[in-house]
Amino acid sequence: MRILMVGDDVMAAAGPAARAKLEGTGRAIVTVDAAAGAGLASAEDWVVRVAHDLDRTSATVVVIHFGGRDAAPFASGPDGAQMEPGSGPWFDRWSRQEHALATMLRARDVKTYWLSTPPVADPVADQRAEVVGLLAESLFRAFADSIAHIDVRDRFVGSDGHFAATRVEAGRTLELRSADGYGLGVDGAQVMGDEIFRRVDDQWCLTAAVTCHVEFSSVPRLDTGRPTSRRVLVVGDSMMWQLAPALSARLRDVGVDVRIDTRSTTSLVGPFDWQGRLVGLVDSYHPDLVVGLFLGDLAPGYTDANGVTVELDSQYHYDLLGTAINEATAHLRARGAHVVWVAGPRAASPATEQRLDVLQALYEGVSDRSPRSVSTLDGFAALSDATGEYAFSLPDAAGRPVPMRLPDGLHLSGAGIDRLTDAIVNAVRADPCIVRFGGCDRG
Repeated sequence: MRILMVGDDVMAAAGPAARAKLEGTGRAIVTVDAAAGAGLASAEDWVVRVAHDLDRTSATVVVIHFGGRDAAPFASGPDGAQMEPGSGPWFDRWSRQEHALATMLRARDVKTYWLSTPPVADPVADQRAEVVGLLAESLFRAFADSIAHIDVRDRFVGSDGHFAATRVEAGRTLELRSADGYGLGVDGAQVMGDEIFRRVDDQWCLTAAVTCHVEFSSVPRLDTGRPTSRRVLVVGDSMMWQLAPALSARLRDVGVDVRIDTRSTTSLVGPFDWQGRLVGLVDSYHPDLVVGLFLGDLAPGYTDANGVTVELDSQYHYDLLGTAINEATAHLRARGAHVVWVAGPRAASPATEQRLDVLQALYEGVSDRSPRSVSTLDGFAALSDATGEYAFSLPDAAGRPVPMRLPDGLHLSGAGIDRLTDAIVNAVRADPCIVRFGGCDRG
């Protein structure tokens, strides 16, 4: 099996660690092509470079990491001016290059694993990495047949869910990050390398001693084995993906075992089969509590089972959402899980605001019908202003305005992630299936 690993500073550290384990199986030849400070919007044309790498190596699997870090010389825009990282033209180039790279890889029948970027020490670079991560997340629906996501962010955070340079594990201090706060330390490289190896081995059967079926999937295999602690399954779209590292850290810090499964730009209505996925997750993981956050997105051109095209925010779309929420809730309740649907938060777009209001009403309707086993969490309050309306910034403890949202008017900044995470953690800790572990009322 021939594997190519490409990327920036992070891949320069993690690639060799993964290569050692993969080639140690005797069944893989791995090439690492990494360039520090050269991201998808840099002067380096990664589409051309990766195509050349494929010609040279004949790789059929590619592992990618780019986290928004570009160093001079920067790429030039149409006007000849260099594009500064984080600017609008820079993000536009990043998105175009990302899509072009994914398209080229699929055309060559290459299967791709795309790594998420752990939190970054510098706040500006961290927000840039967050936006870049969301752009990558948008690929995972459009290229579900050829791109899989490997999310390792929760392995690199502290108990607050944010950047951690080190972590103590089994009495040993692990050096997770390099001195610049972006790259990986020696232990962090091994952690990420192990995650790459585990995912590739799991789907390509490199170390299987018994019968194993090679099966590439954009969704990780479901865990087997039943944890003994209190168990919370968290599912959702890109906003829940944003919350994942902090939510994982906070819940594990209070003794809750958590499994997070997200898929950006998906909803309970659409081509991604969340109904089937939820059943599989619950049957495998056996959670006490399921927390879901979906903003009701809809894939363009989606047609229902009868071939009818569903228009975003149409009454038919809302009718389908209501049916899907009812069915998902019934599936989860039938398998013994208590359900918390997260409504909100508010958005800058009036159309999105309307959809979120409809979703809240639908969630509250199913909660009212099954009050002992289903509840709705008001995610609007945590990120609204004093009048209950959308707010880009909110005052901190000292009264200073702090941005809560990213420039798209929907997704969350680090401070916004903290506020919504607090609300969800508080709801989980107060849930009867968690408070009275083993004796909650599931009626």
